[in-house]
Amino acid sequence: VSGGHVEVQPGRVIVLADLGLRSEDIDEARARAAREAASAPMAAALTDPDNARVHAELAWLRSQQLRQR
Repeated sequence: VSGGHVEVQPGRVIVLADLGLRSEDIDEARARAAREAASAPMAAALTDPDNARVHAELAWLRSQQLRQR
């Protein structure tokens, strides 16, 4: 899940998200390759907003990888 809001109540969780994937729909090899590709720009000099975007993308890709396991 990426972007949006979550509401946690006893007995249920409501997620309103911009993007979400089911774990069975995640291709682990593809997610790993995308994560490695997204890591490369971090070595370059980036502006702060770009750096934040790259970190968010890496976090999303890592969560996909962990979810698959």
